[in-house]
Amino acid sequence: MFNDEPLRASRAEGLSRLEAFLPHAGATYRNYRNYLSHPEGLPTVSALSPWLRHRLITEEEVIAAVINAHGTQAAEKYIQEVLWRVYWKGFLEQRPALWHEYRNTEIPASDLTTNIKCMDDWQKTLETTGYLHNHVRMWFASIWQFTLHRSWHSGADFFLRHLLDGDPASNTLSWRWVGGLQTNGKIYLATADNISRHTAGQYSPQKLARSAEPPPPPVMPARIPLPAPFHQVIPVNACLLIHEEDLHPESLFEQRAWADVIAIQTTQWRSSLPVSTVVTDFVYDALKDAISRNATPKCRDANMAQATPTEFANLAVRLHEQGITQVVTPWAPCGPTADALSALESELNLRAIELIRVPRNWDLQLWPRATHGFFRFWKNLDLTDL
Repeated sequence: MFNDEPLRASRAEGLSRLEAFLPHAGATYRNYRNYLSHPEGLPTVSALSPWLRHRLITEEEVIAAVINAHGTQAAEKYIQEVLWRVYWKGFLEQRPALWHEYRNTEIPASDLTTNIKCMDDWQKTLETTGYLHNHVRMWFASIWQFTLHRSWHSGADFFLRHLLDGDPASNTLSWRWVGGLQTNGKIYLATADNISRHTAGQYSPQKLARSAEPPPPPVMPARIPLPAPFHQVIPVNACLLIHEEDLHPESLFEQRAWADVIAIQTTQWRSSLPVSTVVTDFVYDALKDAISRNATPKCRDANMAQATPTEFANLAVRLHEQGITQVVTPWAPCGPTADALSALESELNLRAIELIRVPRNWDLQLWPRATHGFFRFWKNLDLTDL
């Protein structure tokens, strides 16, 4: 799907890939999405997730394009796949305790070799390209937990550090789902037959766990309120802060002149262990692309900062010296970027600078529906209302 060549981390590249995949988003995706290859060489998945995850392209525009090309019914499976990411974000946003439990678990540095050929091959693919097919991710997470008896926390951390589309909500909750911690009494058990069928016989591991007991019924934390709609007037002398959770701020703020435009890279906040350079380079280039689309002649110098205490302090001082009293940024959902913004906010507040987080209406309409399982979320969804 991806080779070892650097990907273009730009909105233009995401739109180009979307356009190329659109003819296959209906029946081809529906029938072959679980296969790693197509008998006629057609794409079985879109591989748009690195661009979607960082909102170089948005879920809303992707779904609109797919519906325009195929209609809602014919493209239902692909629309659902895009909405899984939105659902997971809404679920975690209402239950941030699940994220903090995961982050507060110590992840030891260890040898990831498994001596299972498919697992070791998939590990190498992930480390080299930053990508794995979704079905491979499920097999990997299942074998990791039920055959190798390794902690889901360490597997989730490995994925989050190496996936170009590593998303705190999708990654954390999907690993929990495979392990039976999301849905009472249900686990996902990988089988040799399933792997062989969907890899065209490339792999057929014979030493996999044949059964596994579901864990005790999961105790879900109580939901917390979601962000309220934003109704404030954005000041004229405001600075735009760009982060890796939403790299299309011009569609949120409808193109305006900013007093300054800055970006912070929070990739290293994903883990206490080193994050892949494949990931950090992609995110860095994606942030630069977003800066280029939002900087205006009024901006002093569009700046890129790493998310460290020293850089946060220096940034707050510089903005104060410019006379900026408000920093405006797209809402960052529960995860490392939201954690980093809280640390930055403390530095800004010391200099009487307000950090204004602005949620998208799309999220505010969909996130409240992520209260139980995905298919209840889907059943109660009317795409024509969005």
